[in-house]
Amino acid sequence: MYNFAKEKRKWTPAMRRDNEGAAPQDWWPTHAKQYPMAWEIARLVFAIPPSSAASERAWSIMDFIHSKKRNRLAVDKVDMLAYIYANHLAVSTEGADWARLYSYPESQEALER
Repeated sequence: MYNFAKEKRKWTPAMRRDNEGAAPQDWWPTHAKQYPMAWEIARLVFAIPPSSAASERAWSIMDFIHSKKRNRLAVDKVDMLAYIYANHLAVSTEGADWARLYSYPESQEALER
């Protein structure tokens, strides 16, 4: 990490301009061998979703599956059912209202699937 920070401070304004438009997914693979630890950190950082929509969707599905009526389900069973529920929606695409299904998994359309 120290080498990466040290080298970055040496960049001239021209070097900064040359790399200004570079996308991280293009820049890092070409410099991964030069800065292996920084590359690993960059991979982890860029793997984080930019919003909480995916986690909110997952919690909504979990809440739908692990309801008051089914509160005795084991954690493994809830995980398995949520996986099946989410992937079933992903492969059955005919006429699905995705915004409604993801926002309200307990909607009538979702229950019919």
